Amino acid sequence: MSCPDLGTNERVTTILVVDDSLTTVELIREAALAGRGEIRLTVAYSLAEARMALTRFQPDLALVDLVLPDGSGTELLPLNREEATFPIVIMTGQGDEMEAVKAMKAGALDYLTKSPAFLADIPAIIGRSLRTWRFIVERRQAVKAVQESEALFRSIFNSAPNGMVLISPEGVFLHVNPANSRLLGYTAEEMLRMKVRDITHPDDRDFMLRAYDELLSGQRLIVEYEKRYLRKDGSILWGHVTVTGVRDDAQKLLYFVAQMQDVTARKKAEEALRQSEERFRAVFNTAAAGVVVISPTGKVLQANPAICAITGYSEAELMQLSVEDITHPEDREKTTCNYSKLTTGEQETVHYEKRYLRKDGKIIWGYASLACVTDAEQQPLYCVGLVQDITELKQMEDDLRKANRELDAFVHTVSHDLRSPLTPIIGYAEFLRDQYRERLDEQAINILTEIHRQGHRMLRLLEDLLSLARAGQLDCPDEPVECGQVVDEVVAGLANQIIATGISVQRESLPALRVPRTLLVQLFDNLIGNALRYGGKEGGSVEVGGERRGARVELYVRDHGAGIPPAERDRVFDLFYRGSTAENIDGTGIGLATVQKIARLFGGRAWVEETPGGGSTFRVEMMDEVAR
Repeated sequence: MSCPDLGTNERVTTILVVDDSLTTVELIREAALAGRGEIRLTVAYSLAEARMALTRFQPDLALVDLVLPDGSGTELLPLNREEATFPIVIMTGQGDEMEAVKAMKAGALDYLTKSPAFLADIPAIIGRSLRTWRFIVERRQAVKAVQESEALFRSIFNSAPNGMVLISPEGVFLHVNPANSRLLGYTAEEMLRMKVRDITHPDDRDFMLRAYDELLSGQRLIVEYEKRYLRKDGSILWGHVTVTGVRDDAQKLLYFVAQMQDVTARKKAEEALRQSEERFRAVFNTAAAGVVVISPTGKVLQANPAICAITGYSEAELMQLSVEDITHPEDREKTTCNYSKLTTGEQETVHYEKRYLRKDGKIIWGYASLACVTDAEQQPLYCVGLVQDITELKQMEDDLRKANRELDAFVHTVSHDLRSPLTPIIGYAEFLRDQYRERLDEQAINILTEIHRQGHRMLRLLEDLLSLARAGQLDCPDEPVECGQVVDEVVAGLANQIIATGISVQRESLPALRVPRTLLVQLFDNLIGNALRYGGKEGGSVEVGGERRGARVELYVRDHGAGIPPAERDRVFDLFYRGSTAENIDGTGIGLATVQKIARLFGGRAWVEETPGGGSTFRVEMMDEVAR
């Protein structure tokens, strides 16, 4: 409450006088009015009147007689002196001083003797009492503020999610909050018997002590660092620590206030990231294949030693170049198109062959595999490229294609040149056997028959060699070829063989392919003919079918014969190889080799597996030209 000095004109000072003596009241009134400042007196002649007056207003000061008609003036004092809202000065008669002292102990501000001399000094008494009360009020407010501050701090201290502690200058724990106990596993009582160094990892104690020394010396007002704590169960906790010192007015350090936030999860994540980066860096630097990191604009950001060896540039030199700068001019458009597919999200990865320009001007072939790394909004951050040097492989492929062309030309020439004299040989042998049968003995006729048979066998061999040489030299048709029609055509051509063997051919579902019809005829003719020759006994069947599997198509021809021994299944497609089951059966050993060659021409392969129940199933897998 406001307690102005009596000598000022800031406001009217209200005084409640409680006394049943008219003389005393008049003396007080005269003395008060004679003083400086405006005073308003309210008089009550009994306790009852005083209580009624206090229901209407609260005085700045009350002058209360100790002895009243209806009781003691001390009854106006509150039970708890700290709850008093205005000061009360007890007035006593002669000989009542001891009672007045008791009143002061009960909460009265002061006491005065009701003598003319004391009453004449009422203005000074009022001023002194108001100043004393103002001091009491200010002290109460200060104490209350401190108490509220302490209560707020204690509430924050106890409910804080982070660990908080008070530490003595010697490093002993003074107060520990529940969060700190929960994080470290120690009870507050246990920690109050410990020092900071006791829960600090040995490797972190030195720099922790240096930080506290800087606070002790005043070199720093606050320190912030991260360190490892030793939990009660032996595990390690990483904490982010903030420490400050609290000092008195003389700047003497009283204690430290430390706050600790658990950052163990973050430190583990950082360590995992660091190890991952180290592993990536090790793989990046030691990879046999070239690895390069490229910006969305094609700028080289990082390059490993392998890509530097491939291109002849150092990493620093490559970082001044773009992908286009080291790409052969004829492959730049293809490269730009592939990067566009990655950065626009059209494809997640691309794989292709391209030519690179080395620093020394040489051209090398590389097989590039690229992937794009994006941010949370799927925007491209950078591309990672893996490059393998396939220059030698490309040269080998060129040499192999050249050798194959030369071999095919040789086979074609030889087959054609050998077929020409075979025709008259077969014809003359047949003529002599038929026209001179009556003149020749049985041995001569058998010799001519064998010449005729071996001539036809040689002719079939040459025809097969020509077919093998021609495989792959035909252009793909504009429209897909119906395999079902091709099989019907082949079966019709094998009608005599089918009748002779007594084996039926069953055509199942077959897809259409953009594969040259001539090659499909050769493929099915060889497979079905092979099945008829080795595929079982009279009354059996051969099934022909196929199905599409995405971009690939699988065809099959299944027989129910004696089957092929497991040890021979990988060799039956070798040129001129004839298995153990081929004895006494005509064949050249070229048919299945032709099937394998056709399959490989279209990105596939041919293989054989056992038919359930007995027999062999020949399968051919090819890439469909429609899909490509």
